[in-house]
Amino acid sequence: MREELDLLNEKQIYCLKNLNKFGVDPDSVKDRENGDYWKWYSHWDNWKKDMGEEEWLVFDKKMSNKEDVSLYEPKTKWND
Repeated sequence: MREELDLLNEKQIYCLKNLNKFGVDPDSVKDRENGDYWKWYSHWDNWKKDMGEEEWLVFDKKMSNKEDVSLYEPKTKWND
């Protein structure tokens, strides 16, 4: 169990360090009410939840095949 937790912690640290690629300050994870991370996360979580199951499957397949998915992208940016 300890090994799994250590691996998960390593992956979380890796992900946090890469938030800058999306314009998100990694330190903003600490501010759950106002932090950019949570705004970014909520934006994409809502986008996924609003997509129907069939639409998600089409999107997922296109992503896997490295096809254009611009029609499926949100109409606004997370920080607008």
